[in-house]
Amino acid sequence: MTAVIKGLSGFPTTKNGIRLYAEKAINEVLDGYVNPLEIKVRLSAMKAIIDEIEKSEEYKQAVLSEAEKYHKEELRDLYNSCVQIKEVGTKYDYSACNHPQYNSISGKIEKLTSKRKSFEKYLQSLTNEEEYIDPKTGEICTIYPPSKTSTTSVVITINK
Repeated sequence: MTAVIKGLSGFPTTKNGIRLYAEKAINEVLDGYVNPLEIKVRLSAMKAIIDEIEKSEEYKQAVLSEAEKYHKEELRDLYNSCVQIKEVGTKYDYSACNHPQYNSISGKIEKLTSKRKSFEKYLQSLTNEEEYIDPKTGEICTIYPPSKTSTTSVVITINK
């Protein structure tokens, strides 16, 4: 067994095991045994590693090939998980359908979406309420800047 795989084999594969592992890690941070920033950086690195592995077409094909060796019944409880082979991420491309009504609706949606984005940028630029006179009706209304929410967080960027 390689060092990389040996490291992975220490991770739990059940929901309860994962929960307990996470709780233990959190408690070690809260109890001061490890630096929380170091753990945050290492977790970010682990996510990046997982993303790199899972986007590999060769890896995906190797996993599929291995799964195809098993009977469906065997996959139901493999490594404490239910493994399934199924179609995922189905997408449709309507661009070549050439349906006049669909094309018309799509064009209108694109124009309206662009118009909405322009209005959103304008509204984001407001710092105070403003009076607005509707050019069609002459009605006067007050427009307000959009409400804004955010969360303060620590963001990790892995260096080269």
